[in-house]
Amino acid sequence: MSADDQYDVYAVRYGRRRERDASRLFFLYQVYDAPDRQLYLDFYFWVIRNGSRTLLLDCGFNRVTGPVRLGEMLMFHRDPLEQLALLGVRAEDVEQIIVSHMHFDHIGNLALFPGAEIVVARAELDYWTGPYSDRPTISFHIEGPEVAYVRDAAQHGRVKFIDEFMEVAPGIRVTRVGGHTPGQLITEVRTPNGTIVLTADAVHFREEMTDDRPFYAFTDLVDMYGAYELLRQKMDEPRVWVVSGHDPVEMERFELVHEDCVDLTKPVRD
Repeated sequence: MSADDQYDVYAVRYGRRRERDASRLFFLYQVYDAPDRQLYLDFYFWVIRNGSRTLLLDCGFNRVTGPVRLGEMLMFHRDPLEQLALLGVRAEDVEQIIVSHMHFDHIGNLALFPGAEIVVARAELDYWTGPYSDRPTISFHIEGPEVAYVRDAAQHGRVKFIDEFMEVAPGIRVTRVGGHTPGQLITEVRTPNGTIVLTADAVHFREEMTDDRPFYAFTDLVDMYGAYELLRQKMDEPRVWVVSGHDPVEMERFELVHEDCVDLTKPVRD
């Protein structure tokens, strides 16, 4: 193990959606016989870097279409490039962007990083460009031009496709778990303090994983349960921190860099 295969990892919060009923955020919430409550949903992307390379996991929603989509539901929005600048990262520094999946709030700024290789599951692009991708119940979650950008990047050799799992850089492994979308990826990153598992939307809120309580949006419920089981196993391993994709609690579990960024290599609570 060397410094070249260990990283600093940051969760960067770039937005927050207003409170929403838990009964609207979890699938068949009524079967749990639990009281309804209000939950915020935070929007993140993740920075992974060391002295040799800088990568992103996802890049947030587009600064124009994202706020239009969310409307009054959006409490605040920070520009991702400005957020990166606070960490001393420029767009041209980013060598690779791992796309956890292709929903609008995860790939909206890919065009801001024209020099970066895009890493995505083959099943993900196949799904969003497939024969039923124009159905409104499917296409609701994506922006057509953003999917087209990934498709065109693939045609120009800028995309690395993942079938099941791959080490995309020394110390960084991605695995397709599916569930939320067919190509949903999790990303495991080696750090000096252990392993960070970035779930992105394989787990929106930690209680999905800890309480086996699925989020409302999925393409395969069985795969979603399988992802939860896999991640619970990883939680039981020593020096492994599993980080959910939209839960505000993540801003409390790790040391603050500033009000919208935490250092995931410095946990302050489980």
